[in-house]
Amino acid sequence: MKHEIVLPWPASGLSPNARVHFMKLANLKRAYRQECGYLALKQLGKHAMTMPQGLTVTLEFRPPSARKYDLDNCLSQMKAGLDGLADAIQVDDSKWDLILKRGSPTKGGEVHISIEEKKDENILQNA
Repeated sequence: MKHEIVLPWPASGLSPNARVHFMKLANLKRAYRQECGYLALKQLGKHAMTMPQGLTVTLEFRPPSARKYDLDNCLSQMKAGLDGLADAIQVDDSKWDLILKRGSPTKGGEVHISIEEKKDENILQNA
């Protein structure tokens, strides 16, 4: 089963290139983690996640402007949000395979996330 959610663009202070006081950074991380966890629960409803093999999580970054964004920085900036998502779906992010994509710029920016149960790769090998 595939689940789709949309999360807000992370604050610029969460970028690894930002020079933010550690207390302000901690507050930004906490707030973004809580917001993403809440929004994920709200959008997913009561869908139970059962994935013995883990998840494939695709992140499509739709930035707030047309300027160039490095995907590695986008992923780093999204870390607290992904932790919030992991809290919401109760699947440790160590069991995720991540796919990163660039999307078209969107006013305000968004991160579109697709969550799928990982396919058991041993099924074909044992056939």
